[in-house]
Amino acid sequence: MGIRARSSLTGEELPSLHPLLGDAVDEGRIPLASARLALVCLDRAERHLSVEKLAALEANLVEKAEAYPISEFSTFSQHAADLIDAEGIEPSEAMQREREGVRSFARPNGMMRTIIDTASENSGFIHAAIQGSMVPRPALVADGEFNDLAMADTRTLPQRRLDALMGVIRAGIAADDSRVAGVDTTMLVAVNLSDLQEGAGAAYILGIDEPISIATTLRLAATARIIPIGLDSKGEILFAGRGSRLFNRAQRRAMALRDGGCVVDGCTAPLSQVQAAHIRSWAAGGPTDLDNGLLLCAFHHRMFDLGGWEYMRQGDKRYLVPPADIDPLRRPRPIRNRRPNLQAILR
Repeated sequence: MGIRARSSLTGEELPSLHPLLGDAVDEGRIPLASARLALVCLDRAERHLSVEKLAALEANLVEKAEAYPISEFSTFSQHAADLIDAEGIEPSEAMQREREGVRSFARPNGMMRTIIDTASENSGFIHAAIQGSMVPRPALVADGEFNDLAMADTRTLPQRRLDALMGVIRAGIAADDSRVAGVDTTMLVAVNLSDLQEGAGAAYILGIDEPISIATTLRLAATARIIPIGLDSKGEILFAGRGSRLFNRAQRRAMALRDGGCVVDGCTAPLSQVQAAHIRSWAAGGPTDLDNGLLLCAFHHRMFDLGGWEYMRQGDKRYLVPPADIDPLRRPRPIRNRRPNLQAILR
C-alpha cells in the first residue's frame, strides 16, 4: 500500500514511502479505509509537488483523517487531489458525459423506476432545483409548545425530494415562455480567482463533490444563471457586506459556500432550511457583513439568540461557546469548515 517498509532487489530493507500514514494505521489513530483514501490523494499529487510539500500534504491528510469521519475525509482527500491535479478534470468530465443518461422501466408493482446518471454539471442543476424547492418540515415543538401531530409532515426524505423535483418539472411544463425546462435555476460555483483568470484549474458546484473544469465554468456562465464565487489566494471569499439590517442575496450565497449549512456540529439541516444570523445583533450595533454573520437553522438560531451562546474566533478558527448552565467550563465547540482549504500547501 505504500505505508509499509520495502525491500530492494538485493534484499536490502528500504523505508516506507509514507511513514506518517503507516504509523497512524499501526497505532490505531486512523482506519485503514482512510489510509487508502489518503494514498490515492498522495499518488495523484506526487508528480505535481516537491518532496517537502508532499510530506506536508501527508501530514495534513493524517491530521484530518484523525479528526474527520470517513465520509467527510473522503470528500476532503478528493478535493485536495483535484486542487493539485487539476489537469485530470477535463478527461474525467468527458468520461462522465459519455456515461450519463436516463433509464426508465416498469416495476412488477406497477410503479415506474427512473434512474438518472449525471455528470457534475447536470448534477448541480438537479441538486439546486431540489434543495431550492423543498419545503422545510415543521418542527415537533415550536415556541415551547407541541405542534398538532395530525398536521405533521410524515413524508420520508426521498418523498420530499421527489415532490420538490416534480414541482420544478410541473412549473417547467406549465411555463409559456418558449424556453426549454421552464424557469432558470441558480447554481453557486466556487473558483479561485487566479484560476478563472488563467483559464486552468478546478471549480466546484455547491453541493456536488466532483469538480468541474474552468472551461466548463466559463461555458456555464455564458449559457445559464450561475453565480461564480471568487476566492483569493488564501481561500477567503471576495465579498463585502452592506449596511442594511438584512443580509443581501450575495452575502447569503457567500455564507452558504463558507458554512455549507447550519454551523452547529451534528446539525443536518440543509441550506434550504437555514437562516443568515447576526453574531452581534443588528439592534446592538452589529454590522450586516460576512464577518458578523453565520448560517443557523431556525432551532439553533433561536438557541444562539436566546440561550446565552457566544461566538469566538481565533485566527482562522471559529467556535461556539455554550452558556454556563449547559457547560460550567464553557468549553468552546469548534465550527468545522465544510470545505477545507489546502491553499497553504499548494503555494
